[in-house]
Amino acid sequence: MQTIDGNRGGLSAARDAHGRSIFPIFHDLPSEICAELWRRISWREVAARSVIVSREDLGDEVYFIATGIVRIVNYSESGRVMELASLPPGSLFGELSAIDGGARSATALAKTQSRIGILSGADLMELVSGCGALAVALLRHLASVIRADNERIESLIFMNGEQRVCMKLVSNMVPDPGDVSRQIVYPVPSQVELANGTGVTRQSVVRIFRKLMDDNVLERHGRMLRVCDQDRLRDLALGEKRPK
Repeated sequence: MQTIDGNRGGLSAARDAHGRSIFPIFHDLPSEICAELWRRISWREVAARSVIVSREDLGDEVYFIATGIVRIVNYSESGRVMELASLPPGSLFGELSAIDGGARSATALAKTQSRIGILSGADLMELVSGCGALAVALLRHLASVIRADNERIESLIFMNGEQRVCMKLVSNMVPDPGDVSRQIVYPVPSQVELANGTGVTRQSVVRIFRKLMDDNVLERHGRMLRVCDQDRLRDLALGEKRPK
């Protein structure tokens, strides 16, 4: 990873606001705490597909995503990838090792070129111990992570592969700019991304997509999916069958 000037690459505006414009965890903090956090963060530019940290690595740094997308993944003994999260700008990761000093629990990969802020765990804990507002903000962040993990665990336990793929598509739906009454998925996640994110094989993703298109639930147009039957896709995600 290559260190860059924090005032370059779109970070100057964020620096002026001490990170409040990018990072939700900073929103309710006193200005002086935001400024001190921002002063201690160093910035690096990370190329797409680079490994930022690996599972079982030692280190207590916390990482802040200013731009780009970072995938949090784990690998099975057979080498199969399971995507735990896809983190957008404004997210942070690595806080568990900063808190308990343990090894990294997952691998973090830059999906796209990203600008990452790095704060030592010692600095974070020093600031947390002296600022109740930062401690509360960190607790709220951890609560949101636990809730998201609970939802993922529930989906793995209670949903079959087809439901999980359909739910992933539902969560990625956005209004069609040409007709806001219709929904699209753009860009379409790759078969590998969908497989990794839902715990199924790539072959299963192919089969599910073929069925959805044969049933006129989806239409493929290059890198875009048009959702022809939103209600049906949601029903499939929830495992509900329409009466015949």
